[in-house]
Amino acid sequence: RFTSGVSVVVATFAGRVDPMTTAVPEGPRMRILVVDDDAMFRRGLRSMLESAGFSICEAPGGHAAVGIVRSEAPDVVLSDLYMPEGDGLELLHFVRVNRPGVRVIMMSGGSRLGTFDLLPAAKDLGASAVLAKPLRRESLLSTLGQLLHHSHCEQGELN
Repeated sequence: RFTSGVSVVVATFAGRVDPMTTAVPEGPRMRILVVDDDAMFRRGLRSMLESAGFSICEAPGGHAAVGIVRSEAPDVVLSDLYMPEGDGLELLHFVRVNRPGVRVIMMSGGSRLGTFDLLPAAKDLGASAVLAKPLRRESLLSTLGQLLHHSHCEQGELN
């Protein structure tokens, strides 16, 4: 299936994330939009997250991601900060204004133009979490698990 010229891969996630296992217990589904201009990095993340049971959409930049956020309404956007076709901060602003219930995780390996790190600024501007590249599987899955838990608490689904 194609959305805004971007391939969308459909899988499902049902339950909480345990970073030590890929077993997926029963529970609500979580869809993640992975946004990064590096196609190999996106494929690696998609493979890791699908093996953990998540539903994954991909976008090569912020502009393509906006179309997916509008039409697909993912639960989480996992986005790089520095991309040539719509940067992560623009995407973060769009999601905060148009889909305030969508969680945003910003990630970065640093700017190509220098060592200035915008991850703290992304957190200040409303990112649910920030992660430095290279990503560690355990850190990413733990962060996703915390967001899912927080989402359940807000919805009153946990005892």
